[in-house]
Amino acid sequence: PLTRGAGKMSWALLRRPKGMECGMFITHGWAEGVFEFIDKLLCSWPRFTFGAWCCIFANPQNLNIGAMISDPLSSSFAVALRSCSQVMVVPNQQVSIYSRIWCVYEAYLAVEQDIVVFTATPSLYFLLSRRVFVGVGVAALGWLAGAGAAPYLLGPQLDDLIVPSFSIAVGLAVIPQVCAWPRVNLAVDVLGVLISCAAVGIVFTPHVRRDGVALNVVTVYGGYLLAYFV
Repeated sequence: PLTRGAGKMSWALLRRPKGMECGMFITHGWAEGVFEFIDKLLCSWPRFTFGAWCCIFANPQNLNIGAMISDPLSSSFAVALRSCSQVMVVPNQQVSIYSRIWCVYEAYLAVEQDIVVFTATPSLYFLLSRRVFVGVGVAALGWLAGAGAAPYLLGPQLDDLIVPSFSIAVGLAVIPQVCAWPRVNLAVDVLGVLISCAAVGIVFTPHVRRDGVALNVVTVYGGYLLAYFV
């Protein structure tokens, strides 16, 4: 709405009427959220790069973009690429940006012109904080599930349950080493944390018989598996 009221110009032109030199071209798939986009962009911004071209801000979004790219080689994307020395690829958590043919074309132009292409990544703090938060939440859920089931398990049943549960968790730990599907690996990790913490939760629940269960072994075993999956 702001650029529409200013004559349907681009946001970049509105902010800098005289323009500026851009040494970097940003390519993305339009599937990411704004916070994901900005986090990866700022975290991966190269030193001594003071200007970048990004279609979100550089193209006049209130005009007919389709007409502007009817000739791809003379489009604003291609012209901007020819003036840049590097291309930042901003991936997203939804789909590969190369499921869009236009992103494939931008990659093709960059390679043809021997432009440096690199992938933006989120900050390590963001990755660790999110994974630790999810891991602790799943671990707590598994512990509560095990503690809730413990009163219904008597001594022999308890003894027969602990070892198989940890054996299943160990088997699950192998899958991410051989599987190339991130979603499958994520599901396996969540399941492994649940099983490990549920088994530990069963053993350490008060007022439950633990005949034949070595608490120190279970503690070390469960802690190791939990750390691995998280």
